Amino acid sequence: MYSHHHVEFKVAQASPLLLMSIAAIALIVIQILFQEQLTEWGFAMSEKMKEIDEDLPKFFDAIKLT
Repeated sequence: MYSHHHVEFKVAQASPLLLMSIAAIALIVIQILFQEQLTEWGFAMSEKMKEIDEDLPKFFDAIKLT
C-alpha cells in the first residue's frame, strides 16, 4: 500500500537539523581525508611540538606596565 511519504526539499521545522547534520558530516569527512594537511597548517592536534620563537623578553621590555 502506498503511504504518500516521500522526501520534500522545502523549508520546514527540521531544516536547521538537516543543515547542521550535513555540516557535521562534511567536517568529519574533511578531517578524515585531509588530516595530514590540517596538521601541517595547525588546525589539528599533533604529537610533535613546533618551536616558536616568541621573543618574550623583548616583548615585555617594549610594554610599559604601570
